[in-house]
Amino acid sequence: MTYFIDYLLGYDAQQMRDLPSPPLDFLHHARELSKAVKTAPEAVEALEELMPCMANSSPANELFIAYGVLLEKTRQKAKMLESWGKIHDLYPDDPLAVRMLLRWYRRESLSKEGIAMLARLTNRWIADPKHSEKIILAHKEIQAFAELDAVIPTVFERHPENDRLKYLYVLALRDQGRLQAARATAQSIQDTSRLGPQAIANLEAVMDQVLEKVAGDEVDIPGSIIGSFVAPFTKRDIVLPSDTSIGQVIFYTGQLGAGGAERQMTRIAAAMQKVCVEEGGVIGKYRLTVPPKVCIRDIDPGSGKDFFHAVLQDAGVDTHVLTNQSEPGLETLNLTSQQLALFRLLPDDIRSVSLKLSMYLRSVDAEVVYYWQDGAILTGAIAALLAGVPRIAASFRGMPPNIRTEFLRPEYFYLYRMLANVPGVAFTANSQAAATAYEDWLEMPPGSIGVLQNAVPDVAATAGASDQEKWAGIETVSSECKQTVIGVFRFDHNKRPQDWIKVAAAYVRKHSDTRFVIVGAGDETEVCEELIKSEGMEDRIFQVGRSKHVGFWMHKADLLMHLARFEGLPNVVIEAQLCQLPVLATPAGGTEDVVTHGQTGFILPDAESIDLPGIVIQLERMLKEPDTLKSWGLLGRKRAIERFALPKVLADTMMLFRA
Repeated sequence: MTYFIDYLLGYDAQQMRDLPSPPLDFLHHARELSKAVKTAPEAVEALEELMPCMANSSPANELFIAYGVLLEKTRQKAKMLESWGKIHDLYPDDPLAVRMLLRWYRRESLSKEGIAMLARLTNRWIADPKHSEKIILAHKEIQAFAELDAVIPTVFERHPENDRLKYLYVLALRDQGRLQAARATAQSIQDTSRLGPQAIANLEAVMDQVLEKVAGDEVDIPGSIIGSFVAPFTKRDIVLPSDTSIGQVIFYTGQLGAGGAERQMTRIAAAMQKVCVEEGGVIGKYRLTVPPKVCIRDIDPGSGKDFFHAVLQDAGVDTHVLTNQSEPGLETLNLTSQQLALFRLLPDDIRSVSLKLSMYLRSVDAEVVYYWQDGAILTGAIAALLAGVPRIAASFRGMPPNIRTEFLRPEYFYLYRMLANVPGVAFTANSQAAATAYEDWLEMPPGSIGVLQNAVPDVAATAGASDQEKWAGIETVSSECKQTVIGVFRFDHNKRPQDWIKVAAAYVRKHSDTRFVIVGAGDETEVCEELIKSEGMEDRIFQVGRSKHVGFWMHKADLLMHLARFEGLPNVVIEAQLCQLPVLATPAGGTEDVVTHGQTGFILPDAESIDLPGIVIQLERMLKEPDTLKSWGLLGRKRAIERFALPKVLADTMMLFRA
């Protein structure tokens, strides 16, 4: 996929100006192709189809926009900001190019730079009726609402007859939960006849008379809609069984990609299934009366969202996918007129998932819903309230979104604050660091969020033929090497694969008798392959791809190096300790809950930045003392067995369901 991005970034539009224009029917085909493609492999095929036309014709807006959309659908993240920047340079007024460029500024935590770029565009667009709508849409994309408020009076003054501008601003205010301001703007719209039926329905929802009190009492801040909707549930009555039984448990998450949270959730669900079917359901003090079920928002094999689905299938866990379910009508909800009006104003994803999930929860008579990760809690928690589920457990799997700003949505804070007051709701995190960070963000007293650590079974050294073959090849190429450093992670921005490789290359230049092996894959896989080649390290740094036999690779190593920016409770670090493998890691999230500094590994001073020379020095100190590494490894395994054993975590989970 790097090839397609490099081609785009190297494209010289000036040299191509004199070539013939691409055929109109091909431009139409490219546009339709970009809409029809659903999976990453299909996107790659489509890009291959478009490239010959790009190489043999003059630049065309439709072709480049289709190319950018298809790049998005490859699920590639590396250099996507630069890619949309290139398309924007070619077509600076294309609305999709602008919005996607701003979206990537936000995803890369570069909102300040994106807003500065948007200010320059706004100054050029504000006088032109053809471009004025883009001002509102672009500010919404990067969530620059204060900047939009500042410029909107001038926009309205320049285009007083354009009611669509006012309508778009109403939507921006609505999405922030600012009902009072949205209603006031909606009232100023003179003619709705040219807005279309959906726009008229949205305006009617904002103007619903039952919202008058809510709008009048609102605090003009994001999240007021979701807070107002959840508020009545803080007075709900719940009834739990008087005995030690626990009925239907539903695990819910967004997808089953190759992440630590997904691995942990499927592991717990599969273990509960086994106990329920084979051991009468008794776990600690409680008993499951029926096997658990798992509900997932989406499983798309083409994008890797099904990576852990096989674990559930092998264990016989009943799995339901919401995308395969039709959306019921609003009449299925037992809501007051005011709640119904508020529900219509919720963001589209929350409203849609809540409808589908609430119907499913009612159909299986759920007693407990166990939500995993912020996105699942945001889009699914309301469904449990609508379905009358008595116990709602929310599991935070990393640091909060106010720290990981690329994931932040304004609804999180207000939903969590309101849910904390709903009877039957419990919050947990998988590390003390994450629990404390969420409490600080949500302004909750210490101890409000419990700590439920990951369950990690013992890690076997067995492997399949493919793993053994790969290791044999590595040994042959690097036969002079006496020590091995391993990394196990997704190739994404958070795990810093490129920095990991740069550290490895710097170390090898000083110590050629050490090899570095990475197990994993992801968006930056191809970029990292090129980096290894450019560093001239093909015989010392090895990428082996994903593996279901991580223990095999860990047992071949002397040290695990983990350089993540953010973590919850990193499974891979626990697994390393179980393999008697000392760890060199950043203090990301709950890493210090696992590694005892100076006893089972070494914790670097900072997770926000990388001190490459300092890490190389620490690697030297650790690797030159094999006896110390061995003693650290033995102690690390002992402590990991005591703290992260599956039976202990299962019992703690059952207590959570009835706490």
